[in-house]
Amino acid sequence: MCALKVSIGSRSSHLAFERALAMLGRLLEGDATRDELIAHTQAMVEDAYECSPFDSFARDLRLLRNLGFHIRFSRAQKVYKIEKLDHPALQLHLSKPALEALALLKATFQDLPHQDRVQALVQEIEARLPAATRARPEREPLPRLAFQPADTWEKHKDNLSVVERAMERHQLLEFLYLSPRHPEGTEPKLHQVEPYNLEYRDGHLYFEGYNLKTDKVYSYRVDRLVPGTVKLLPDMFVPRQKTTPLITIRYQLSAEIARFGASIRFRNQREERQPDGSVVVTGEASNLFEATRKLLRYGSCCRVLEPPELVELMRTEAVKLAALYEYESEESKHA
Repeated sequence: MCALKVSIGSRSSHLAFERALAMLGRLLEGDATRDELIAHTQAMVEDAYECSPFDSFARDLRLLRNLGFHIRFSRAQKVYKIEKLDHPALQLHLSKPALEALALLKATFQDLPHQDRVQALVQEIEARLPAATRARPEREPLPRLAFQPADTWEKHKDNLSVVERAMERHQLLEFLYLSPRHPEGTEPKLHQVEPYNLEYRDGHLYFEGYNLKTDKVYSYRVDRLVPGTVKLLPDMFVPRQKTTPLITIRYQLSAEIARFGASIRFRNQREERQPDGSVVVTGEASNLFEATRKLLRYGSCCRVLEPPELVELMRTEAVKLAALYEYESEESKHA
């Protein structure tokens, strides 16, 4: 914050200036009542008030207004708010790389979870940029990050909100879940879980849930929670130190696809170059379902080595794919 021209020679003047800055900081966080501003000031400034805090509050508010800050009182809401952020002391002077990063952030978070929060951050930063900077024509960011969601998030944001509250408060979560592993037409099952580790990957939001009935940890997709059934239970839980035991996996990539090294797809990944140019990769996955989906992307260029359960899952998928294309081939012969 730039220097403000104010005489702060005496202790009382210095204290008034500190109180005013504390009030200003609280107003930058959002609208506040008089009592909230006084409480914040008392928490931030040691021995804040030498006399009545209400008398000092009026003087501190007058000081801020005399310094040029646009602070308005809303009688309807009974709160104070900053109307404008164009004061020189509040302006942000960002470097060119920082401005480019802001444009990247603004362009990337479109139709994604938490888009509203990211856009609110961008708008607050833009509001505090100098007028000359805001007036420049906005350029497209040089890189374009492809975080395209696999589904429309608008209809799932209520589910996400409840899941996040459960994680924040350490409350049990209950919901009906549509599992892709169950046959079509199967009724959704009721789950009661301890929710952990919200993560966005492959266009979907997942969280780990310690299932109280099965005593196991599963990966749940937020958009598969049946809308209207997601709710917080009154029971609290103590967060576990470790939820999902990681599974060590090994697979071999052909020389054709691994000549420049293996893509990082798993935790703690390492690779061993083989004499034929292929690469054996060792890594850790949270579950076999996730590992199968990732490794299927390599097609015939990947052979799973361990564990046996993952080998069997990949073999089953390969048989299904072969049968599918064999069936289509037979159909075309008789067409």
